[in-house]
Parts: sequence; C-alpha cells; structure tokens
Amino acid sequence: DHSANAACDAGFFFTEANSTQDWFCSECTYGYFQDSSGTTPVCAAWTPATQCSIGHEYAVGSTTTDSSCSPCAGGTEGVTVDGVASCSMCEAGYFSSIGATSCTLCSVGQFSSSGQSICT
Repeated sequence: DHSANAACDAGFFFTEANSTQDWFCSECTYGYFQDSSGTTPVCAAWTPATQCSIGHEYAVGSTTTDSSCSPCAGGTEGVTVDGVASCSMCEAGYFSSIGATSCTLCSVGQFSSSGQSICT
C-alpha cells in the first residue's frame, strides 16, 4: 500500500510496488500526457491535429494535449517510430546540433562518444 499523501505531479503516472519501494512516479513517455496530479496509473495517448516534423519530438512528461513539439537535443537525430516523430541518440563517431534530422560523421582525426553534439 502507498501512503494516503503519496501522489505524482502532472506529467507523471503512479506505479505501485517495485523491488525497492512501495510506489513511485514515472514520467509520461513521448506522445502521452497526464494533466493532473494524483495516483493515476496511466498516461493518456496524445493525438494532436498535427504531427511533429522530423528533427522534433513531443515533450516527455507532457501535462496537456496542446504541448508543442520540441527540437531534438544536440547529439540526437530526428527519426520516425511507428509513424511518430522522435529523437534517437547519435552513434559514437557521429554528432549533431539541436534540431538535426540526421547525425554527421566526425572529421578524420576527430572522435565523439554516442550522443554528442561535437567531435573532438
């Protein structure tokens, strides 16, 4: 059982019992939202009128259905997963800037670990 005052903030959903605690809050994933705080066990699917363009994604932890699309972070590239725009981490040896639609190969003699926005 969780305590009576345990609740999750908007943008999160309530999950009971895992191996280390009786309850915890998890952030709504891309394309889902939770508009109120409490102990709701799921996030609702967000089906906006327009999809995000490649190089952008829905915000994680959305609290409303009218959240705008956010550019992909540096070190990621725009991809489409199940018809929904998302961002995926660049592989080692590649980099990208904010809002990139693809990762770029590092120049000869330079390197980057995965998820980097620059090569060194």
